[in-house]
Amino acid sequence: MRKKKKTKSIEQSFKDKFEIEYEHTVKTFKSINRHDLPIYTKKYDGEWLYRLRLHKGFLKADRIIITPYFELTESKIAHVLGIDNKQSNQEEWRLAMHNLITYYKEDE
Repeated sequence: MRKKKKTKSIEQSFKDKFEIEYEHTVKTFKSINRHDLPIYTKKYDGEWLYRLRLHKGFLKADRIIITPYFELTESKIAHVLGIDNKQSNQEEWRLAMHNLITYYKEDE
């Protein structure tokens, strides 16, 4: 009786020779209630401040750029709720608004 010689399958030899790494991403959906608004977040330790608010039945996203200059613009909702953002509060937003108004008054 002859013994069969064990051979590696192509799949196994491929696994032995190559190591493959991949990143798996998953979209998550969050629900926001109107009682949760306004939401304040910040990015890069307060260089950008975001506010998500309800205005006339629509969600509005605002952004204050603090450095290198002051600017108040609209933003996207996805930017406000970004994963890399940190939580902020209303006082931090008010202080940034005060500094923004003061900045523009000094330029007059």
